[in-house]
Amino acid sequence: MRLALRTTLALALTLAVSLLGAATPAHAAQLRHLWTGRVTHVADGDTFDVDIDGDRSSKVFRVRMTGIQTMEAGQCHSIAAEKSLRRLIEGKVVRLAAVDADSRATRDRLLRYVTVRRDGRWVDVNREQIRRGHALWHDTPTETTKLARYFLDAVRAADSGQRLWDDERCAAGPQAEAIIRMWVQWDAPGNDLLNVNGEWVKIQNLGITALDLSGWWLRDYTLKRYPFPAGTTVAPGETLTVHVGVGSNTTVRRYLGRSTALFLNPDASAGAIGDAIYLFDPDGDMRAHFTYPCVLHCPDPFQGAVDIGQVMYDPEGNESDRPNDEWLEIVNRSAVPADLYGSLLTIGGDTYVFGANDVLGPYQVMRLRMGKGGDSGLTRYWGNEAAILRNSGETVELRTFDLIRIDCRSWGSGSC
Repeated sequence: MRLALRTTLALALTLAVSLLGAATPAHAAQLRHLWTGRVTHVADGDTFDVDIDGDRSSKVFRVRMTGIQTMEAGQCHSIAAEKSLRRLIEGKVVRLAAVDADSRATRDRLLRYVTVRRDGRWVDVNREQIRRGHALWHDTPTETTKLARYFLDAVRAADSGQRLWDDERCAAGPQAEAIIRMWVQWDAPGNDLLNVNGEWVKIQNLGITALDLSGWWLRDYTLKRYPFPAGTTVAPGETLTVHVGVGSNTTVRRYLGRSTALFLNPDASAGAIGDAIYLFDPDGDMRAHFTYPCVLHCPDPFQGAVDIGQVMYDPEGNESDRPNDEWLEIVNRSAVPADLYGSLLTIGGDTYVFGANDVLGPYQVMRLRMGKGGDSGLTRYWGNEAAILRNSGETVELRTFDLIRIDCRSWGSGSC
């Protein structure tokens, strides 16, 4: 019998560290193309018209600002965002920049980073809109130079609770007393493209009254809205799971009806920073949001009290067709209960998501077997047909959905 050895706990992932510590990550291409021009009209909080210098014409080009997304016309926050942009650039000379001169947004708008001269220096206008709480972060695969910086700016704006991030900015209520927790399974088990419903959003009602989501809506960084129909409610203490793909709606599960995956998987080497999901009420107030990876205020939610205990990866005999002979333990080393709901285990490309009843009492130990079986007491089953813990080496990580590492174990060729 061999048991995995504990490795040093890492409190932040490499991607989060790079976001906090580097203004321009290694993957970000340099801005090769620069133009100047005078702004002739501001259309909304992230779009304007400009007469570009040196093109020997009076033609006006429409510009879509890179890396940000303001609310659309008619929605709460849209007028404030437009007014902010007017004050920053209307009638003024601006600099436009891009990695690719042909970068375009929808409707053939030029996709550009924008700066304006203020108090003797050039100010990043895109960044100002985010920092002031007027804009969400927006992924732009072709123009990644400043996306990591904008991502962190958006997280800091959310932390300040201003404008877009103020849950009573548009109106008080409905259900102002509601306490909502939301998180996302952004990396579906296996191939995301083949397991669309493996991506989901969970909305948990932590309040003492039913949460009525009639007329509320979800959105990610794009313009696409996913409204909840009348009668959608979440009972106190319960959770509504919203799957990305197609399915039959029930009182506890809903389906967005997409045929493709929705969420981005963070990959610093490819310029994929992360993603977010937002929950708005009918007044247009953002009532909950979830951003990953965590890059600001990212403590271990259990403060070191929960860890991975023993791991049985090489039981006697041939375990390949006896997956339940493989197991690992989750240990609560504190005198207070530990609610594992909202955390998960990863082994290679496989994930085990803890459920609403997975609460460890003081000093309790949960054993998770790798095969199939009926959960009972402090025993859980991963559900695999065959053994998955490689004797030659493996890494087991316990983390939150926003990539805060709680604990990690590895052996052989594995590494934490």
